[in-house]
Amino acid sequence: MEHAYSNTVRSFPEIALALFLKHTQYGTWIRAVSQYRELALVQGLPVLRVCTLAFGLGSALAGLAGVLHAPIVSVSYVMGLDILMLAFIVVIVGGTGSLLGTVMIAIGTSMLQNLLVLVVNPTLAHVVTLAALGVLLLARPQGLFGEL
Repeated sequence: MEHAYSNTVRSFPEIALALFLKHTQYGTWIRAVSQYRELALVQGLPVLRVCTLAFGLGSALAGLAGVLHAPIVSVSYVMGLDILMLAFIVVIVGGTGSLLGTVMIAIGTSMLQNLLVLVVNPTLAHVVTLAALGVLLLARPQGLFGEL
C-alpha cells in the first residue's frame, strides 16, 4: 500500500513541473533559453537568471526524488549509480527536447522491466530492457518524440 501512496505522491511534482513549464512566464523563458539561447538573449530575457532557476529547480526535484525514494530502498552513497545509465538512455530515446516523450519512455521502460522480472531473473530483465532501448535508439537516433 505504501508503494501506491508513494507513486501517487511522486506524480504530483511531475504534473506541477509540466504545468509550470507550459503556463508560466518563467516556464516559457526556460523553454526559450533551452531551445535557442542566443535568440533569447537578444530578445532581452534574463538568461543567467533563467539558467539559475532551471538548475535550482532540477536540483530541488532531484532532492525531492531522493527523499521520496529513500523510505522504499536502503540509502547508501552509491544508491543512484545502478539506474544512472538507464536514466540517460531513457531521456535520449524519449527525445532530448520532449518532456512527454521522456515520461512515456520511462513508464514503458519500467513496465517492461517489471513484467520481465516476473519471468526471468532481475539482472537479465535489466539487460533485456537496456537492449530494447538500444534497438529503439538504433532505429530512431533522434528519439521517439523529439529531435536532436
